[in-house]
This record gives sequence, structure tokens and C-alpha cells, in this order.
Amino acid sequence: MNQRLHTGRLVLTPKDPYLLPQDPDALFDALRDIGLIASPLEAEPGYLLGEAFMQLITFMGCSPFIRLEPDESGEPFCHLRLDGPHAEPILLSGKNSLP
Repeated sequence: MNQRLHTGRLVLTPKDPYLLPQDPDALFDALRDIGLIASPLEAEPGYLLGEAFMQLITFMGCSPFIRLEPDESGEPFCHLRLDGPHAEPILLSGKNSLP
């Protein structure tokens, strides 16, 4: 399966592509404990970013502007979504990826 992604995404994967968490809720608890995520989003699946997100994930470049919460403008904002777990590894690609 090939899933096309928007180029404005950072995809994090487990070291073992066949790893399936026994308890997905425990994964969210661990991400919350380290400050990577905060509360669930209200309007769509996913989580607001936690208070330690900017210390845990480094963005390179000329001081990128990262919108951390939704606002009245409706502009995209940085948040976390979990896709899976999947029974087998899947190929993810974006507009800037070659087949």
C-alpha cells in the first residue's frame, strides 16, 4: 500500500517496522509523560503538542514558524496523529518523493 502524504509532515516510526504495541493506550500515556503530546484534539483525530515538544523535536532552518494550536484563522497547525498500528509495514511517500 502506498499512502501519499502532504510534504509538511514529519513521520516517526519504530526501529522495528514489525513492532505492534500490546497496548496502544500505553504508548499515548508514555508520549504524554515525556511531554510530547497534550490533550486530544476536539475537531479531528490527534493530539495537541505537549510542553516539551520543541525540546524533543528539532526543526532546522531559519527560525521556522510553527503554529502549535488551532486558532480562528483556520490555518494548519502542528499536531500529532497516530496512523496504525498496521499488521505489516506500509510505504509512505509524499509529493516530493520519487517512486
